[in-house]
Amino acid sequence: MKILDMNTVAKRIGCSKGHVSKLINGRVRGTPVLPCGRVGRKVFFIESTVEEYLKDRETEGRSKWTENGGARRVH
Repeated sequence: MKILDMNTVAKRIGCSKGHVSKLINGRVRGTPVLPCGRVGRKVFFIESTVEEYLKDRETEGRSKWTENGGARRVH
């Protein structure tokens, strides 16, 4: 089991640490909470959980894309 910090997760997702914080606190509309662990103020992630989360989001994105007939904006 590999433990990741917020910087590593932000780089892996391709976003800022602030956005990761919003994901773990459920403040991104239409996106499930990113699971994490906490010890005091320290936030950590299990690598396999982050990979599973990303894989699930990728699948959702593809289905929304194809259901809407391609290059149309999804609200």
